Amino acid sequence: MTTTSRKRRASETLESPSQSLKSITSTSPQSRTLRYTFDPLLHANEIRLLRVAKSSADETWEYSIEHHVLHKAPPFETVSYVWGDATRACELNLGSIGVNGKFKTMLINSNLAEAIPWLSWHCRTGYLWIDQICINQTIINERNHQVKIMGDIYRHGERVLVWLRDIPIDGYLIELIDICKASSKKRETVHLLQEKLIKSFKQPDVAEAHGALIRIFRNEWFTRAWVFQEIAMSKSADFVVRNHALSLESLRIIAKTALSEQSPWSLRHALRQDSSWNTLREMYETRWRLAHGRRRDVYGLNFSDFRRLLSNLASSMQATDVRDRIYAFSGFEVFSDFDWSKRITITANYALPFRQVLIQAAVSMIRESETLDILGNACTDWTPGNSQANVPSWVPIWNKISKLRKLYVQRSNTPSTLGSWRADDSSVHHEWFDRTVKHVWLESGSTLKLYVRGTCITTIADVFSPRFRYLSSQRLCPVNDLYQYINLDTRIETIHAKLGNSFITRETLLEVIMADRANSEGLEGLPGSAWPRMKELLEGYDQLENPKSQSSAPLYNELLVSRIQAFTHFAHGRKIFHTTNYLLGLASGSMPGDQIFILRGCQTPVILRHVSGKEYRFVETCYLRGAMFGEMVTWDWDDADDILLV
Repeated sequence: MTTTSRKRRASETLESPSQSLKSITSTSPQSRTLRYTFDPLLHANEIRLLRVAKSSADETWEYSIEHHVLHKAPPFETVSYVWGDATRACELNLGSIGVNGKFKTMLINSNLAEAIPWLSWHCRTGYLWIDQICINQTIINERNHQVKIMGDIYRHGERVLVWLRDIPIDGYLIELIDICKASSKKRETVHLLQEKLIKSFKQPDVAEAHGALIRIFRNEWFTRAWVFQEIAMSKSADFVVRNHALSLESLRIIAKTALSEQSPWSLRHALRQDSSWNTLREMYETRWRLAHGRRRDVYGLNFSDFRRLLSNLASSMQATDVRDRIYAFSGFEVFSDFDWSKRITITANYALPFRQVLIQAAVSMIRESETLDILGNACTDWTPGNSQANVPSWVPIWNKISKLRKLYVQRSNTPSTLGSWRADDSSVHHEWFDRTVKHVWLESGSTLKLYVRGTCITTIADVFSPRFRYLSSQRLCPVNDLYQYINLDTRIETIHAKLGNSFITRETLLEVIMADRANSEGLEGLPGSAWPRMKELLEGYDQLENPKSQSSAPLYNELLVSRIQAFTHFAHGRKIFHTTNYLLGLASGSMPGDQIFILRGCQTPVILRHVSGKEYRFVETCYLRGAMFGEMVTWDWDDADDILLV
């Protein structure tokens, strides 16, 4: 498509669907308007829907609000958008009433007032569900109730209309939309569509036009907490930019293609500076996981996947109300990793302060999962006087931004293998072990203490600097920095200087740094064995020092380096420590004298700091070589100690 034809296509974009603007006004005389008052929702699954219809007289949009029970409601579409300024200064006309012809009006904010004409334009069913219109936000009980069934609302909707504001339309963006629509209509393969997109990306006259695509991924919508659930639970989703629409699948393919090595460097580099692609990918993968989970008869996530979502997204995505950093994910059906008949439920309650929301979420997760695995998400830098002091040390602060890689892997019912830690698994020494356990909480004034059972297995003797750290914002350490990041020989010299000419070998230390090779992140799609021997990994590390000395088999080296990148992922932000019985481990915020416990129901060892009597403050979970698969559990759990986490 030439520059001239692109300009012509852009000129065909409507500036406004003028016939609908008459339905929204902020200047109606007070004598001719009557404020809409919400009728209460009387049934457990009752919702309101905004009916959208065109007037037969002048083809203006007409709106009205109807009540329906969710499972009996007519087909409807849901709307995902950014609230923006909460001030409601615009009036939405809901039709005339009575002999005087007075309009019922509802106040809405400017963002929604701008969006409604375009949403009406794209609406196929004649009904829209929009939270600002369909929920009485001033009634806390109704707000709690509607948030509770929010997941069901988005699941029942025919599709989600995603309103992207402040996106300028140009001919090149329309060209991409046309390519995707034509490909979908012809049912072409993804590979063929990607070839067409690459050809479009590389046209010599579109370098500046890439800006429109980049602005889509830098749109504020991608940063909002609620949008994740809205997309992940939908049957389908279309991104609306004025009178143009792009499907979720098409946008994902465009982004994936633009980030590929075949794409122009300038476009690829610009998109990698932003986290929107990761958010979009998580949305898409979660939708797939919900539809194609381990169980065909349930529609939900296992607890490990849910914790990973909260950990990755609750801290980075934004919400006007901080409590929505948690509640925005509460619509997912979450099931125990061990028993899919047990559900983990977080119930929205906007009457509670944020501190109490965090505590109640933690209690619910521990009680209903019957594990202590959320300790892997609890903060590791507790000091008196900071925000941690407002909640017990064992409660995760999900909205706290931390670049520390979370030290846990997904629970599994299969026998202990690489990639599935079970530090509390006494089946190593006993024939049978129940992995779930009931936990008890003790209230002491305003403090909630968690009662657990466990045994101290060792004490930290020393912590070795420097901390593992790379400066890149990428998930894995860049290849060029990998050798210095691991810094194996300098670290082993430091340990030998402290412990004498010890038994610690290079291979042993690399195994610690790689945390038993438990992390497979970054290995997806790579051919060959995902679990190379430590000897091979050590040889691969040594080759990093001098790339010219690498083997003549480039594929072998590329795969090996990819595995080294992935396996050293956990070490980032942590230091090596050794214990009084000469075990080595990884931790971030521990100090000499801290004690390492195995707690029943926790898949990794934990570091605790003694307070008084049976009371301990949780510091962090840790990797401890020789204790990750139940090797240290030589006792019966009935003989374990009582511990109070404060």
